[in-house]
Amino acid sequence: MGLNVVDEAEYKAYRTAMTSMLQRYSGDFRYDFHAEVLQSDSDHSTTKVFGIRFQTKRRGTASFQMAPIDKSKKALFEASVVKVTIVL
Repeated sequence: MGLNVVDEAEYKAYRTAMTSMLQRYSGDFRYDFHAEVLQSDSDHSTTKVFGIRFQTKRRGTASFQMAPIDKSKKALFEASVVKVTIVL
């Protein structure tokens, strides 16, 4: 996933909260890095790129269907990221 992060401090707090949630479902950030974009189909900047993984597809699905993303995590994400690009 590619993100246009505009507030590094808020994004760091969001990532910390998400790391805890991912670990509860045997997941983690497989990749997480700053990006220098050489080519893009999106109409906005991408400053961070990350990928997540889980031990099984079932755990990954469960993490997003059953794990609540509480208001503070949602607020942190919305305060720090202005655009999202799904990278396939």
